[in-house]
Amino acid sequence: MLILDAFIRFSGVGLMALLAILTVRDLRTSVSAPYLTLACISVTAVFLGFTPDVLDLPPAVKLVVRFLDIPHLVFVWLFALSLFQANFRLRPFHWVVGVVYCTPILLVRLSQFGWLEPFPFALVIMVDLFSILLMVHLMYVTLRGRADDLNEKRRASRIYFVVVIAFVAISAALTEVIFVNEWRPYLETAKILTIWPAILWTSYWLLSMDLTSISFGTQRSRPLDMGVDARDQALRDKLEQEMTSNKAYLEPGLSIAMIAQRLDTTPQLLRAIIGKQLKFDNFSQFVNSYRIEAIKTAFAQPDNSTTPILTIAMAHGFNSLSPFNRAFRSVEGITPSEYRRLLAEMS
Repeated sequence: MLILDAFIRFSGVGLMALLAILTVRDLRTSVSAPYLTLACISVTAVFLGFTPDVLDLPPAVKLVVRFLDIPHLVFVWLFALSLFQANFRLRPFHWVVGVVYCTPILLVRLSQFGWLEPFPFALVIMVDLFSILLMVHLMYVTLRGRADDLNEKRRASRIYFVVVIAFVAISAALTEVIFVNEWRPYLETAKILTIWPAILWTSYWLLSMDLTSISFGTQRSRPLDMGVDARDQALRDKLEQEMTSNKAYLEPGLSIAMIAQRLDTTPQLLRAIIGKQLKFDNFSQFVNSYRIEAIKTAFAQPDNSTTPILTIAMAHGFNSLSPFNRAFRSVEGITPSEYRRLLAEMS
């Protein structure tokens, strides 16, 4: 058992070190790079600090790594969100979730080092529950965006990534409950055995593909692309007509499958047209580009000078103000209110 533990443990540390080095070297400009690097460091701390007695680190080193491993699941969560969410940036919500998740683990660590009274077992249950909720949220957010995603590699990766990470995270959380009493001597080995497969798969996944090919970029306007295949051009013309003449963008529940059916084509081909040729990251960006152009036209009309922004937004396909504000700002760089005020000053 000790030989197996040492092999799994130190091979995992090696893979994490390799990923961190390659991330810093090759993916510095990626929005996902900081979270992947931090996840590698924190997961490495889990492998080095949570060891059987015979592999135990010197007390000072163990103290450091046991505190470094506290946010490892938060960093994995942030890495996945940054990889699979368009226009991802760190928001107060993410900070709040991180603090809520890490606080009970910090209390457990302080108790384990004798700086606090022994912690109740309910605290371990709370940590496990938070871990499961964090992974459930990751599964929901990542899979929710799959239908909207235009990048086929990224669409396929969503399912594999979420299933592997969520399964291993939940299994790791459950080991602390199962191995807490008579099985306690095997807890350290059981913990890394549940994490190691995810490290192996993630390492293979990241090293075998170009992350820049599946990373979200900045939203771009519709280009005038030359040299397009005649069939593709015909489909693009039909798509443009559907969006402008028929104003399909006004439908709140519009999906790529609905458009594909109307144009007598497949969603896969339509995703390729919108993503590869028109250079949009997801279907929502594509639809919102038409909505926002129409809304800008509506803002410029004197009859709408006193019409609430929300009313105009909902009349053009948006369901609420917050998504509209984010979409508008991602295109124009300013809020709808600021844009409207500038229009008024110019008139």
